[in-house]
Amino acid sequence: MLMNQCLALLVTIVVFVTGINHVTNMLVCRSVGVLLHYFLLCTLLWIGCSGICLHRLIRTSIQPEEYNPVLRYYMMSWGKSHLLSLFSFCLPEPLVGGLPFTDR
Repeated sequence: MLMNQCLALLVTIVVFVTGINHVTNMLVCRSVGVLLHYFLLCTLLWIGCSGICLHRLIRTSIQPEEYNPVLRYYMMSWGKSHLLSLFSFCLPEPLVGGLPFTDR
């Protein structure tokens, strides 16, 4: 679980460092924005999954569980953030909240 969180954070940093200055092309600029949204959401959801897992570990010391929800953690962290970033990519530009694109 920690490796997934570190991977999402590492890809976020790499996308930010390499793509923050590429704003002359609208497609590249929007793609960098969507990738940043996606991997930041993944990072935050992995932090939440770590908290849920820690809560499960404390709870199972008192009352044992019979299933392992690791697949649920993967679907919640990688899947939900995929849906949310796809939704924000499909929104028209005035609803995104940014300034209108001007070709410099």
